[in-house]
Amino acid sequence: MTKRMVAAGAVLVASLALAAGCGNGSDTGGGGGGDAGGPSCDAYCTTVTKNCAGATAVYVSKEVCLAACKHLPVGTTADTTGNTLGCRAYHAGAAASNAVLHCPHAGPGGAGYCGSNCEGYCNLAQGVCSTFQTEKDCLDICKTFTDEEATKPFSAQDVSGNTLQCRLYHSSVAAADKMHCAHIGTTPTPGTCTDATP
Repeated sequence: MTKRMVAAGAVLVASLALAAGCGNGSDTGGGGGGDAGGPSCDAYCTTVTKNCAGATAVYVSKEVCLAACKHLPVGTTADTTGNTLGCRAYHAGAAASNAVLHCPHAGPGGAGYCGSNCEGYCNLAQGVCSTFQTEKDCLDICKTFTDEEATKPFSAQDVSGNTLQCRLYHSSVAAADKMHCAHIGTTPTPGTCTDATP
């Protein structure tokens, strides 16, 4: 086999891989699919919904998790910190032995371990809802929201209140039902993530 044939074969394989949706190994893009042997949304969502349930649940369902996961930077299976799917997958697994500690880290916000809650919120606010002009605008405005992480870690029960945790809940659910996009910005629908009543 000539070198030219080998090179042409490599190009063909790469083209087929791209057409099939295989990742390129980057840990900065969204999509959450993961490379072969890398973090995957299906594995993560199976683990996080099993180990983080009831009072420690961080997604209302596996379907919501899968929809939200598409907007996470993938990262690697070695991640234990940083705003990546890989980090969240690690903490979802660790939650089997300590759900109260690890479930908030495995959730959409990351709780300061898998990125800041604002990074997680902006992944979804921008990726799902296009709520802000730019990611920087989102991060700047997010800093003005009340973050209760120190006293009340995020859970999928944070459905109301003028807090970042409420906005994380609605932005994750918006990945599966965009109706929730109206609840996550600076002037949410009254009765959701605001002090105003409907």
